[in-house]
Amino acid sequence: MMRTNFKGIVLFTRPYREKDGLVKIFTEDQGTQMFFVRGFNQATHSLKSQLIPLTYNDYWGTINQEGMSFLQEARTLNFYRPIHEDIEKHAYGIYLAQLIDASINDRENHPELFALLQDALELMVKSTMYPVIATYVELFLLPYFGVHFDFHHCVVCHKPHYEMDFSMRLNGMLCSDHAHLDEMRWLLSPKVVYLLQVLSKAKLKQIRSIDVSDETLKMLRDFMSALYQEYVGIRLKSKSYLDKLQKYLT
Repeated sequence: MMRTNFKGIVLFTRPYREKDGLVKIFTEDQGTQMFFVRGFNQATHSLKSQLIPLTYNDYWGTINQEGMSFLQEARTLNFYRPIHEDIEKHAYGIYLAQLIDASINDRENHPELFALLQDALELMVKSTMYPVIATYVELFLLPYFGVHFDFHHCVVCHKPHYEMDFSMRLNGMLCSDHAHLDEMRWLLSPKVVYLLQVLSKAKLKQIRSIDVSDETLKMLRDFMSALYQEYVGIRLKSKSYLDKLQKYLT
């Protein structure tokens, strides 16, 4: 393929052989692509700033449909500095980048997910509600993993409720009238149910005004972790690191 211009967000980097490296970039219009970078470990590499994970850049390079692609030039469009300067924000950002990467195949164009990651990073720069942002992304990605839930209605009577629990045995929400059908159901507070209902329907940029207590946030994060473990079945290193970091910070 000929040399082309494209924009992308760096997902991760890894060493390759002794001096070179691999960089995975979520491109705006050609999906996720793996790039070979010669001399990656050199401190004076001309593209060093544009190879940092969670940066948005404009690139010139060669994208191949098979094998690795190559980069020649780049310029920074958004470094998202507040994310890189905050250890917790950065951990959340890396987790979301890896989760989105895990939800799709390489080289498949997903402009809606590129926009999702871009919007999430921009919102994290301005907001301290990154756990809520993370939950929004997790809920948004469930269908990409083949998982579908209705958090608004009871799975038995199909009526809308605000006070419900979640049954992993019945694969859905249970209202108080049918809670007895699963004694091992996941107990949810009305505030957590409200958040699940709002986040599953709202636009990402609308959630910055949501006020959530630390207790509700913890319940929400614990539930989403259990949901992903049961139905998605992936365990990312970035998620393990994030969980350990949260325990250390609390």
